[in-house]
Amino acid sequence: SQLSSALEKVREAVVGVSDGMGVGSGVIVSRDGIVLTASHVVTTPNRRSRNESATITMANGRQFSATVLGKDRDSDAAMLRINDLPPDGRGFPFAEMGRTSESKVGEYCFAMGHPGGYRPDREAPVRIGRLLSIGNRTVVSDCAILLGDSGGPLFDMNGKVIGIHSMITSLI
Repeated sequence: SQLSSALEKVREAVVGVSDGMGVGSGVIVSRDGIVLTASHVVTTPNRRSRNESATITMANGRQFSATVLGKDRDSDAAMLRINDLPPDGRGFPFAEMGRTSESKVGEYCFAMGHPGGYRPDREAPVRIGRLLSIGNRTVVSDCAILLGDSGGPLFDMNGKVIGIHSMITSLI
């Protein structure tokens, strides 16, 4: 029931992100359309412009243009702003930010994103796991994520964003 409640809060905030060269995921974190994603989702080697743009695809398939506000390649983080006004005047659906300092190793968490890119025939899959380690700049979970999930959110069980998918590795 806790997962169902959290999903109800955040499902619409998980978005597809495309820079025209590749696809990834992201999460809206403010009513006015601020999106967090991984910098490698919106960075292509031959693009160096400060005013880069991306396309945001909402859960319902509606697309919006966005401007890249900033990127930190060292931490693989990027912030974008949706250029259009919210369609209903009330604001975009968004997920609240959490604090990793309040999370503990072993706690349950869940990941969402758009593996392989946004697809209109399915919702963003939900993958449940546990937190394996929490560092100064990293959170590691055992949630199964795939290519295209990059930039998508890692949530605590209250539906608060505690991480952005950056690296996909396998533990052997």
